[in-house]
Amino acid sequence: MACQKPKLAYKHMKPIEIKTLITHEDERGVLVELFKFPQCGQINLITTRPGFVRGNHYHTRKRELFCVIDGAVQLDLKNRADNKKETYLLSSDVFQAVEVLPGWIHNIQAVGGKTAKVLIWNNEIFDPNDADTYPEQI
Repeated sequence: MACQKPKLAYKHMKPIEIKTLITHEDERGVLVELFKFPQCGQINLITTRPGFVRGNHYHTRKRELFCVIDGAVQLDLKNRADNKKETYLLSSDVFQAVEVLPGWIHNIQAVGGKTAKVLIWNNEIFDPNDADTYPEQI
C-alpha cells in the first residue's frame, strides 16, 4: 500500500499543534523519533558524539537510509553473506544518502571531533516486540 497523503487542515482545526517528541539518550548521543508513517516507515534524528560507535547490528527485513545533516561520520558496513566490508565518509558539506540493505551489519561514528547529526529513514515503524535488530560486530 502506498504512503498516505497528508490530510488537509480544515477551518475548525488549530493552525498548529506542538507535540513533544519521543527521545532516547545515552553516552553515544540522542535518538529522536521524528515522524512515523503507516506503510512508509519512520524517520529518526540521531546525534553521534565523538569517541562513540552507534549500531553494530543488522536487520533481516529493514532498510535504512542515512543522511548527515550536521558534522561528519564514518559509516562502516559488512555483508553477512560474503563478509564484504565497505566504509563511507559522509558529511554535511555534501548532502548524500547511503542505503543499508537487510543482511548488512552497520555502525556509525562521528569523525572530526564534533557531534554529528544524522537523519535515518527506516522502511518500517519500530516495534519493540518485533524489532528486527540483531547485534553483531563488524
